[in-house]
Amino acid sequence: MRADQMIRFRDAILTRKKALRLWLDATPASRRSLALGPCGPEEAEAVMASHEAALERLEGGGFGVCRVCQGEVEAELLELDFTQDVCLDDLDALRKRGLERDLELAAKVQRHLLPQRVPEVPGVEIAALTRPAEIVGGDYFDFYTCPGGSLGVAVADVMGKGLSSSLLMSSLQASLRILGPETMALDRLAVRLNDLFRYNLRVVRFISMVMVRFDPATRGLGYCNAGHNPALLRRADGSRVWLAPTGPALGLTAAGTYRAAEVPVFPGDLLVLYTDGLTEAGTGDGREFGAEGLAGFLDAHAGEPVEILLAGLREAAERFGGGFRDDVTLVALRFS
Repeated sequence: MRADQMIRFRDAILTRKKALRLWLDATPASRRSLALGPCGPEEAEAVMASHEAALERLEGGGFGVCRVCQGEVEAELLELDFTQDVCLDDLDALRKRGLERDLELAAKVQRHLLPQRVPEVPGVEIAALTRPAEIVGGDYFDFYTCPGGSLGVAVADVMGKGLSSSLLMSSLQASLRILGPETMALDRLAVRLNDLFRYNLRVVRFISMVMVRFDPATRGLGYCNAGHNPALLRRADGSRVWLAPTGPALGLTAAGTYRAAEVPVFPGDLLVLYTDGLTEAGTGDGREFGAEGLAGFLDAHAGEPVEILLAGLREAAERFGGGFRDDVTLVALRFS
């Protein structure tokens, strides 16, 4: 395992160990405010012990070593469960067949979890597309109705790709479908989502996410960006507004502080939300499609129907990088 991966695992486990210790040392009344959920002291102590054991293996060189062949356990398995001690090659035949069936089923389920069609909103032209780098992916997008009838849009990216990322993506989708329509303030919604994911005790991944809400009555566009790539609002006059992060990624810190902001939109304005698979499409010599590639493409194609525009944008980035190494998701809204 690479040194940077070992450092990332150690930092993630130490962070969660510290958060659990804070919870255990608090009074029963204070524990409720720390939002650990239904976990009791005995379960927390057991998890603390697994953290200690993992840290000892990290220091002694035994972390991520398969107990059957003494080879490396896949990093993706460890990111899903840091106590994993058997690599994929040493799973028995029955478990391998079960894993293959699970992957096929997961891909079908994931396709159906994502919106099958875009919503119809007066004064807004909407399009979306997504492409996983593997059978299943960690990208996510969704639409939902907010309090007062405004439109909610979310685009998110679970760190990494593959099955473990797709599982977290599914959990995020369920959480947002429940919390989104009932939570008026986007910053409060981000806090509630962070509370759900920061104590997912064995998972060391985090989720970047940008959420926007459009109110057709006021033509206001609210947004909250949790450590995600800045969405690009291209004005009809060609000027640009980047919706930069207003808080950390979900699950990255125990006490994330989030801010919501709002910008007006006008006829002809175009908003594009995306995941980093687009901008990080690279040539192998250090050059990437990047934010400037995105902005330049929109300058040249802003007048096209949004479905055609997104298809062309994906193709342009794919040609630039000779293919994609990561999941790619795009959502566009043109206001008219």
